[in-house]
Amino acid sequence: MFLALGATAVASVAAAIPLLRRWRGRQLAQQHVNGPADPSLPARDVTRTVAHFTGALFGHTLTADDEAELVDRLDFAQRADAGWRNDFAALARYVDRLARHEGAASFAVVTADQRERVLARIMTAPVDDGRSGRLALLSEDERDRRRARTDTIAFLGGLYRRSGVPWRVRGYTHWIGIPGDAREYTRPGMETPC
Repeated sequence: MFLALGATAVASVAAAIPLLRRWRGRQLAQQHVNGPADPSLPARDVTRTVAHFTGALFGHTLTADDEAELVDRLDFAQRADAGWRNDFAALARYVDRLARHEGAASFAVVTADQRERVLARIMTAPVDDGRSGRLALLSEDERDRRRARTDTIAFLGGLYRRSGVPWRVRGYTHWIGIPGDAREYTRPGMETPC
């Protein structure tokens, strides 16, 4: 009797191990998954939240021109690779949850102090240690934070740096190399707070 129960238990555990490994792998999946091209317009509120989060990563509150440019670039990325729609939606939900935890209605309306606390919660703790991995098995917030830190934020950083926003922040009125005021370089630029 005990031998039969023991054999059944061993067989059950052996059958459960691959299922548990697959479940753990899905819980800890952090990589962006490419999707097909999708010409439909992405969710505007998600895209705006991600645009403002991107500006906040670099310490900037977006102007209307900055927001329009980043939204346009984010829309293009989501239409070219529908996988970003899932990643951006998860990031927008996550930063909105963190903003509500800080007392704001959403990330779009956070104060400067609240924005810094939200960014600190995302960026300060490491995501490549065992503690984060164990926590991610149980916590949706930790899974979203790991996903954002390992893939989405790197993509947003590249998108931001290749946009016109950093140039406008530095005081340029047009992209470098685009015809404009040929003597602009001879005048002193804006003072930076460095």
